[in-house]
Amino acid sequence: VKVLGKQTTFDDVEQLFEPFGTVEFIRLPHKNRSFIGRAFVEFASAEEAAKAAAASGTLKVSGKLSPAEDGAEQPLVVELVEQWH
Repeated sequence: VKVLGKQTTFDDVEQLFEPFGTVEFIRLPHKNRSFIGRAFVEFASAEEAAKAAAASGTLKVSGKLSPAEDGAEQPLVVELVEQWH
């Protein structure tokens, strides 16, 4: 998942993706102790992950989840990766 605000938390990402299926793992990578605005989300099945990826561009975030300084609504970029770890 790309284009997340710097204040995004684990719980925020979990709530955002629970409607697509069972979230089994979330990783919020940091660089120099600062969140880089991306997340890795692992679902229980490939079908659930595909549903989330299909929402790319239509799934929007605002407020602290938005990368915009004013918290303006922004579309998320969701990419499907077979294995990332």
